[in-house]
Amino acid sequence: MKKAAAVAAKAAEESVKKSSTEATDAEIVAVKKVKKEVVPKAVQEKVDADEEVQQKGKAADKAEAELSTAKASAKAAVEVADDAAKADKAAAKEKAAEAEAEQAVLEKLPAKEKAKKLKAKAAASPKLTPEDQDAVNEEKSEVIKKAQAIQDAASTAKKDLDTKTDAHNTAKLNKESAEEVKKGEAEIEVKTEVKKAKAKAQAPKPAELEQPWGSPSEVWTANMPAHHLEGFAQQDKKENMKEHELAQS
Repeated sequence: MKKAAAVAAKAAEESVKKSSTEATDAEIVAVKKVKKEVVPKAVQEKVDADEEVQQKGKAADKAEAELSTAKASAKAAVEVADDAAKADKAAAKEKAAEAEAEQAVLEKLPAKEKAKKLKAKAAASPKLTPEDQDAVNEEKSEVIKKAQAIQDAASTAKKDLDTKTDAHNTAKLNKESAEEVKKGEAEIEVKTEVKKAKAKAQAPKPAELEQPWGSPSEVWTANMPAHHLEGFAQQDKKENMKEHELAQS
């Protein structure tokens, strides 16, 4: 984090030095690079190194992994449920078709022959004891329960997917919000560091302040960069306005 900020400050200092002399095209490009590449990199490093951003990032990564797992589980459960439903539907359709075909054959028979066929079918059906009938009913009930369990599993997987999706969206939003806040803070910090570096580069050397025509402070003021003088002028103007307002009150 400090490395990138130091690079940005150093680059800013070099840009000041270059701007004070006749700059070549390459130097101008280097100065522009400070704003477009070096400073943003320093800001991003501060954001990436922030503890809260890292925590939110880990939470977002975890939520994303859980969402991915939930998607796979939901897809598998839905496929199993769909296949089971299709198989049940196909079996019911086949059974109905057999019954319909059998009924069609019976309808074509004379009444006596039809009655004979129905009697033979009834005689062929096994006579179940109450215990056997209970066992058959229980088996049918288990089949129904298993089929329902498959559908319930798919429904649960879908709900879990919805929950994980909401959690992922929230974690992602928290991460982005934390990054945005830290980015704003980091931009201020880096700009301050760059500003200090520029001020340091612009400050005259002690030897340069030794002039026969004035004291070091007078020489420093005479060589003060224009934007510093403008800043002091704006400050004096505000103070004068404040004094004027107080006098009028």
